[in-house]
Amino acid sequence: MAKLLIFALSSLSAVVHCLTHYDVYYKWKRIEYELPDNIRLNSSEYVPENNIVSVIKIYENRMWITTPRYFRGVPVTLNVIPYNHRYHWWHPFLLLHNDSPKLKPFPSYDMNKMGDCNALQLVSALDVDHYGRLWVVDVGRVNVLEPYKMSGSALNLCPAKLLVFDVTGGRSDLIFTYTFPDNVAPNTTTILKEMQVACSTEDDCWAFIPDFALNRLVVYDHKHRESWTAQHPSMAPDPNKVVFLVNGMSSPFEF
Repeated sequence: MAKLLIFALSSLSAVVHCLTHYDVYYKWKRIEYELPDNIRLNSSEYVPENNIVSVIKIYENRMWITTPRYFRGVPVTLNVIPYNHRYHWWHPFLLLHNDSPKLKPFPSYDMNKMGDCNALQLVSALDVDHYGRLWVVDVGRVNVLEPYKMSGSALNLCPAKLLVFDVTGGRSDLIFTYTFPDNVAPNTTTILKEMQVACSTEDDCWAFIPDFALNRLVVYDHKHRESWTAQHPSMAPDPNKVVFLVNGMSSPFEF
């Protein structure tokens, strides 16, 4: 009986420890967007199950969230919502916190227009430097996973690009855009994913971006406004492990 009591108290302590160290800040059963009043999406423009949260970055009192256009029916690819670091678990019960807010297109709905190469097509990576700049990687290609659904093909709409926004003090100002040359990020095959930005000064910055499709690293030098690639056999997947089972079916992991 004593052992059972000790076990129960230990389990309770573990639960309390989790509850006191982890809070659910946001949760969604379905991703929805805060769109302009004149926008009405049809069933092909918005397919709920194809809208997923991928990358999250936080700076000051805002949270940026990517909803990549891996499949059709994703109207917006980069979003922003409020963030309050003084959140407490009881806020939702007191209606002090909406834990399933609609995502607001960043920096605007028009800047997420598919087919407009000045706008964002498929945002795949984010980072915020210590100067308060949001770095955004746009692959330029959309529907890149549609072939796996056997329902279509990727649309290679625009070249890949890197955008930098000033997000200090609530700003959302686009301050720089760099378009990757095709020999660095081919717009028919590249899948840029994740990014690390390192800065020694405001201008001496480098962005390191893996290209998952071509098994190499894209390097961008912000001071000289140029980019190149680095490649090594260790960056490639193990050829003996590229085939895996999904629901009992084998699938090669390639784009």
